Amino acid sequence: EGEPGTLDPQAVTDTDSISVVRQLYSGLLRLDEDQNLTSDLAEVPTLDNGGISADGLTYTFSLNDGLVWSDGEPLVAQAFVDAAKRIFAPGSANFYADFYRVIAAGGAQAALSQGLADGVEGDALTALEQAVVDGLEVTAPDDQTVVFQLNAPSPIFPLLATLWTIFPVRQDIADSAGDAWTEAGTLVGNGAFVLSEWNHDEGVVLTRNDNWHRGPALLDSIEYDINADSAIAFLAYQEGELDVVKLGPAELVQVRGTDLEEQFQAYAQLVTIGIYFN
Repeated sequence: EGEPGTLDPQAVTDTDSISVVRQLYSGLLRLDEDQNLTSDLAEVPTLDNGGISADGLTYTFSLNDGLVWSDGEPLVAQAFVDAAKRIFAPGSANFYADFYRVIAAGGAQAALSQGLADGVEGDALTALEQAVVDGLEVTAPDDQTVVFQLNAPSPIFPLLATLWTIFPVRQDIADSAGDAWTEAGTLVGNGAFVLSEWNHDEGVVLTRNDNWHRGPALLDSIEYDINADSAIAFLAYQEGELDVVKLGPAELVQVRGTDLEEQFQAYAQLVTIGIYFN
């Protein structure tokens, strides 16, 4: 419905952008069709397999064998350490960072929270944010293992491991390409598709990633047409120019009671919307 705000998994917030990011990346864990926690890139950690410590403060993820990026480079545990640090990068103001403040940082998380409560700004705030990054207790003892140390038990941490915010990143590309690292021809992911084209404000084209760890996707490609006007998009659908379109309220009225109603698919969406008070 609109231009993706970003395809940076640590920074993305809106549903249109997230829908693309989820095609470009895979995470440690995922939810299956019945919302059960299951393996994606790593084994599901439990007390029995040693993935969760007895005190609930240490989560150890063992990566699957043979993981590679879309360009064929090996995907190793350090990519998750890099991703975790990027969540808290000074000045990034990443929207979902608060979800992950349960990750320990040697007291720096608490110091930052207190600083924000005290109204700290400028260089002093940057120093507090950098202390979180420097002290973050996420480690990769070897290429197949990533360990998260928490500052308090968190029964939902395995669910946090399914979200895009902790998807792995190619930090080498982000460092060398700067803000352009998420553009087509530069972005390297590990999901079912790769970013082939991003014509800003016009469309996005994804093509199948033959290196995807869960096997090649059934589709050769996905083409997103960017159009914020639901009436024009609906007309394009009726003309055969689009395969799928979201209906606005006015278009839904037009569909009810017509032959097009047979093509209408209603679905449930798992989503939580909250109000944050300032």
